[in-house]
Amino acid sequence: MTFKYSLRFRVAAICSLVGLVVGLMAVANAYVWAERMEQDLVSATLGRTLDGILASDAPTSSEDLPSDIRFFPPAREWPQALHGLAPGLHEVQTEDQSLQTLVRDHGGQRYLIVWDETANERREDRLFVLSLLLLGGAVVVASALGYYSARAALFPVEHLAGRLRELGPGEPGTAMAPSYAHTEIGEIAEAFDHYRERLHEFIEREREFTADASHELRTPLATIQGAAELLRAPNVTAERQAGAAKRIERAATQMAELLSALLLLAREQPGSPDHEGAVVRVDHVVVDLVDGYRPVARRKGLRIELHVDEPVEVEGEAVLLSIVINNLLDNALAHTSAGSITVNVETHSVRIADTGEGIAERDIPYIFERRYRGSGRDNGPGAGIGLSIARRVCDRYGWTLCLESAPGLGSVATLTFGPPVSNAACSR
Repeated sequence: MTFKYSLRFRVAAICSLVGLVVGLMAVANAYVWAERMEQDLVSATLGRTLDGILASDAPTSSEDLPSDIRFFPPAREWPQALHGLAPGLHEVQTEDQSLQTLVRDHGGQRYLIVWDETANERREDRLFVLSLLLLGGAVVVASALGYYSARAALFPVEHLAGRLRELGPGEPGTAMAPSYAHTEIGEIAEAFDHYRERLHEFIEREREFTADASHELRTPLATIQGAAELLRAPNVTAERQAGAAKRIERAATQMAELLSALLLLAREQPGSPDHEGAVVRVDHVVVDLVDGYRPVARRKGLRIELHVDEPVEVEGEAVLLSIVINNLLDNALAHTSAGSITVNVETHSVRIADTGEGIAERDIPYIFERRYRGSGRDNGPGAGIGLSIARRVCDRYGWTLCLESAPGLGSVATLTFGPPVSNAACSR
C-alpha cells in the first residue's frame, strides 16, 4: 500500500470533510424545521383569520385584512390558479407569486383565504445563500485548523524521525519507547526498539560466527594439512597413506559438522528449542572426543582417565555437545603440563578435572566472556573464545557450565544438563 499524500494533508482533508458533512446536516435540519414551523404557523394564522371572517355578519368583506392576505367568497371570481383546490392548505406557485392558500367548506359554500409569501420566499432564498457561504467559510476554517493542528500533533513523529536519523549503523543506542510512553508514537518507538535490538543481535551473531569459525576450524584444518604433507612425503607406506586419507576424511566431516553447528548458533533463537525431538548419547560423544585427544596427551606426558557411570541421554544436537566438551578438553590439555586429566560422565553432568596451573581468583568471574584470556598479557594459548562458544551452546539448550579452580592445583569444569548445582562461577 502506498500513501500519495502526507499525513498533515489527510488530517486537513478529514477535518474539511467532517466540517462539510456537519454543516450540511445543520443547514438541512434548519431548513426542514423552518419549513415545518412555517406551515404550522401559516395554517394556524389563516385558519383563525378565516374563522373570524366566517363568524362575522359580512363574510364577503376583507377590508380589514393585511395587504398580503386576500379572502375569496363563493360569489367572487377566483384566480385561475386557485380553481379545483380541495379543502385544506395548499402552496400555489404562479409566474411571479408564491401563494399559501387555505380552502374550507362552510354552510355548503367553499371559501378561500390566500397569503402572498413571495417576499418571505425571497428572504428565505437570501438566507439560504448566506448559510451556504457561511458553511463554505466554516469548511475553510476547519481545513486550516486541521492543517496547523496536525503540525503540533505530528511533532512527536518528527522528533522520533530526527532521533532515527542520528543513529549510526549497528549502534545499539538507548531505548526510545520510554520517551513516548502511553502514546501511539510510543508503540511505534517500542516496535522499532525491538527491531533494532534484533538487528544488533544479528550483527553480533554474524561477528561471532566469523570468529567462531576461525577458532573451531583450526584443528581440523591442521589435521588435513598434516595428513596432506604426509601423503606428499617420499617413501610413505600404503598403510600410512591410508591412515592419512582417513584423517583427512574425518577432519573434513568434522569441519562440515562444525560449520552446521556454528550456522545454527548464528541463527536467531527460534520459538521452539533446537533440540526438540533430537536425542544425543553423552557418553558416546565424550568417549569419541577423549579417544581423539589421547595421542596429544601422550606426547605431553599426560594421562587421560575416563569414567562412565551409566549411559546418559539428553535432548540436543551431538555436534553442539561436541563443541562444548571439545573446548573443555582443549583448555584442560592446553593449561596442564604435568599430571592427569580426569573425565567423569555422571547421570546429569560431565566433569573434567585437570592438574594444571589453575586460574587466578580475580579471573574466574570473567572466564566465560568473549576474548578474555586472563589478567596478564600472556595467559596461555588460544583466542579466548572457546569458553564463550561453550557458554552460548549451554544458553541455547538450558544447560549450565561451571568452573572451579585453584592456582597451582588445577581446575574442574562441570557441564550440568540443567540448573547449576554448585556455587562455582557458572555460565548463568
